[in-house]
Amino acid sequence: MTKIALVAESKNDAQSFKNLFRRKYPGLEFIHIAKNRKGSQLDSDKLKKELKAEFSVGAFKYWIFIRDLDDLKTHTEKIKLKNKWFEELNKTTGNKGVFLLNIYELEALILADIHNFNRIFKIDLSFSKDPMRQPKPKEYLMQKTAKHHRKYKENDCPELFEKLDTSILIKRCGYFKDFIATFDKKLKPAA
Repeated sequence: MTKIALVAESKNDAQSFKNLFRRKYPGLEFIHIAKNRKGSQLDSDKLKKELKAEFSVGAFKYWIFIRDLDDLKTHTEKIKLKNKWFEELNKTTGNKGVFLLNIYELEALILADIHNFNRIFKIDLSFSKDPMRQPKPKEYLMQKTAKHHRKYKENDCPELFEKLDTSILIKRCGYFKDFIATFDKKLKPAA
């Protein structure tokens, strides 16, 4: 089975995307690495050394780097900084990486497929806006479920991502569509 390394801001984020990608790419095995690094700790030089060591072992065919922008896509300076971060780390993988930059944060994908969220939480929220234009989507979901019998928490992401429909995410969330296109293109020569 082809192994794909996941570098993410948290164990929760990595597990969420493993659950999502597992259904879309059943022939791939996604493995969270750099597990002890969280959030801004991914910016450290120690991570680069850690990734070089992992790359030298040669266990991974490709690498997915997952970060949150923590801002809207109009904040181009932040996007440039995150892209620079990716480019630097991607060099350590022999340019075998793909970058998934969540605009604002990964909860934007939950907003993109609000019907599955409603089904799981037994609630009736509507969200027809562009999920990439929703500031603080995590807080938005927490606020919308605050008086509900089940309140949204970050730890719900792995369960939710297991049920999200990737075709809906691709249609409703531009950054995810771009990521999937780039990742699929990278996988093609290997097929």
